Amino acid sequence: MFEQLTEAALLMSVGMTVVFCFLILLLGGIHAIALYVAKFPGSEEKHIKPLADVSKTVGNHDISPNVVAAISAAIRIHRKNKNK
Repeated sequence: MFEQLTEAALLMSVGMTVVFCFLILLLGGIHAIALYVAKFPGSEEKHIKPLADVSKTVGNHDISPNVVAAISAAIRIHRKNKNK
């Protein structure tokens, strides 16, 4: 029975060490990518998609075209402020 406990403890230690090493490598990789992206930023291309036609998005629903226009404007402003 003592041999089984020793083997279980060894297996547990090896498993925990492997997981710990993997997580350390993962964190190091994430930090390396963050440093690379900060040092070499890509070009800031703006892909502006045209708003969908209100008549196509509303259809036969009970949503007023004015409400759809207001929501579309709010989304556009939010996305514009998010990219600053």
